[in-house]
Amino acid sequence: MAEKMEIALSEALAEKNTIIANAKKEAAVVLEKADEIANKRKGEMVEKAREEIGHVINQEKEKMRLEKAQTLKEIKDEIADLIAISLEKILEEKVDLSKDKEIIKKAIKNK
Repeated sequence: MAEKMEIALSEALAEKNTIIANAKKEAAVVLEKADEIANKRKGEMVEKAREEIGHVINQEKEKMRLEKAQTLKEIKDEIADLIAISLEKILEEKVDLSKDKEIIKKAIKNK
């Protein structure tokens, strides 16, 4: 009877060890798949972040390009205004000089 119990105990221990070994193998497979999934998701997240960063960078570049174009337009408009004002002043002075010359000539002739 003790011998049967010893055999039964040995068989139970062997079965327990087999179950534990199988459970460890299954756990290893599950952990490996979890690592694969985590790495895949990590890669996807990194790629999505890169895309979003690229999108933001492109938006900011476009924004800067538009601001630069607007600034250049404003500068050109200001320069054009300054040129127009300068030409007006120059023409006014030339007109006044012409009148002055005419007045001087008339004054000389009248003497």
